[in-house]
Amino acid sequence: MLAMLFFPGCGGKKDDGGESPSNNQNPPDNQSNKGSWVQKANYQGAAVAYAVGFSVNGKIYVGMGSNGNHKNDLWQYDPATNKWTERKDFPGTGNLAYFVANNKAYVIASNMNMWEYNPETDSWMQKASYPDNNLYAAATHIYFNINNKGYVGYYYGSFSSIISGFYEYNPATDTWKKCMNTPWGITVATATDQIGYAMGNDICYTYNPTTDKWAQKANFPLSGSDYSGGIAFCEDGVIYAGLGAVADYHSYIYSNQIYKYDSDANSWSVAITVPDVLTREGAVAVMCNGKLYVGLGLMGVDSGVQQCMLDFWEYSF
Repeated sequence: MLAMLFFPGCGGKKDDGGESPSNNQNPPDNQSNKGSWVQKANYQGAAVAYAVGFSVNGKIYVGMGSNGNHKNDLWQYDPATNKWTERKDFPGTGNLAYFVANNKAYVIASNMNMWEYNPETDSWMQKASYPDNNLYAAATHIYFNINNKGYVGYYYGSFSSIISGFYEYNPATDTWKKCMNTPWGITVATATDQIGYAMGNDICYTYNPTTDKWAQKANFPLSGSDYSGGIAFCEDGVIYAGLGAVADYHSYIYSNQIYKYDSDANSWSVAITVPDVLTREGAVAVMCNGKLYVGLGLMGVDSGVQQCMLDFWEYSF
């Protein structure tokens, strides 16, 4: 992970009332135009990076994150109307990890307290706290859900001296269970209906909840001395991952590629090339109604200064 993030100038101009911005960077919206990126209405909260982003019942929810200060707001985006609606604030402070199970979202705050969000009632309820305080100290957090159970892990330290943990949450019993520790080197994760995938700097592992085992797979293509802030998601049973920042000694660049994993061939290939206006780290990436939505996050690295963004984009497969 990168050692430090800088947030000066984290602003950006909101649009009026959530309509689509007039400075659309792509051709006019054409829902049948597969393989295209279309800019949608700007996020209506504060410009942030590393926000929470998930979808439930055809709606997208984005919120929290940080721009030097932790935010606790939550917004609902309706793809059908291209409108944002403010929802009830997150009761905690900071967001370390989150997942969705049984159409409810679970967010772990900086003090390990976990809160359940019910989109139907727009309400939060406190649940069993994450059982390991090392989650707060760790630079890397991974999280995903499989079969309506949440999986949250972390690691920090060097390869020779690693501290890591990984736990399963069962909403039916509101309990956590210790699992096989998180492997070293992974920075972003997602899952199919049955298997978890965690990628990082030139590395990839799968997690099987039935056997509670991690297995190393074909190396993830992005590599350098440090890789962070990427995105990962699953579409139609296929794992995709990419974007983020790659640091290699004195150079520091954003990736403009999203790769897909072929589980039969155990190989990665470029699936989507992202326009320069969308290359960044710490973005949200949400699948909803068969389309990918990407936005927010950090852009710009001149003199170590990065700017938080408000833009929000839709990709049609």
